[in-house]
Amino acid sequence: MGNRFVSVRDKTKQSAVMLLAVGLAWLVIGVMRLSEANWMTWLSFAVSAIFVFLGVTQWIKHRNHAGSPDPEQPAP
Repeated sequence: MGNRFVSVRDKTKQSAVMLLAVGLAWLVIGVMRLSEANWMTWLSFAVSAIFVFLGVTQWIKHRNHAGSPDPEQPAP
């Protein structure tokens, strides 16, 4: 069994990576549909932009807390 306790920093990093992966997947879908250039293509680019934005903000949040102590860990 793995560690049951996952730090806030690890959760933030995991969510950032997941959001970026979903955003890039939607970007690939948009590029593949670019030859059709209908509303679904532009919708996939919009969804991609939203997920990439959320992923980048989560990554920045992770980076800002990288040097700070984890609030879930008990004090020594």
